[in-house]
Amino acid sequence: KRQSVGLESKVVKLEGDNFEMGFQYGQKCRASIRSCIRLNYSVTKFYSNLTREQCVNQVRSSLPLLEREVPNLYDEMRGMAQGARIGLEDIAALNFHGRDLAGGCTMVHIDRSLCEGNRSITGQTVDWTPSLAPYYHVVHRKPRKGTETIQLTLAGVLGLVGKNLHGMSVFMNILLTSEKIAKGVPAYLMLRLAME
Repeated sequence: KRQSVGLESKVVKLEGDNFEMGFQYGQKCRASIRSCIRLNYSVTKFYSNLTREQCVNQVRSSLPLLEREVPNLYDEMRGMAQGARIGLEDIAALNFHGRDLAGGCTMVHIDRSLCEGNRSITGQTVDWTPSLAPYYHVVHRKPRKGTETIQLTLAGVLGLVGKNLHGMSVFMNILLTSEKIAKGVPAYLMLRLAME
């Protein structure tokens, strides 16, 4: 029997600057974010044999790069860490986790010429481990400056699949590679940047 912690809210509404939205998110979904982080470390250990300490050490060296290259999202992670009362390194590790998982997900697009009402249809599956299923929810962000977004994401992850106020959608499929990338901006943060 799968144990579900239950999300505090299936739709999480956030407003303000990035730090404020992160803090609100951390407060509103504290239990879910903390549980998701613990489970994510277990999943990462299963797939890649990395311990929490190894994950945190790898991510810690990327934090200055994130602060420099994506300061708004770095601030949002800082806010989330404070709101959830958890370390910034744990939030960052969660937002890097896709690099250690097996490939997955499928995206589909049906052109408007094939659809009723001349509207295209786009969708995506989220095919990761079923143990993470209780931690998915919708986040609706209304930043003080910038583009309003709505996304389906994992508790504590800054970007996954979604769309912005202008109707642009973003999706993600994990494709495996043998290339080793020591540092960089994780894909989840790149998805947020694309939506914004």
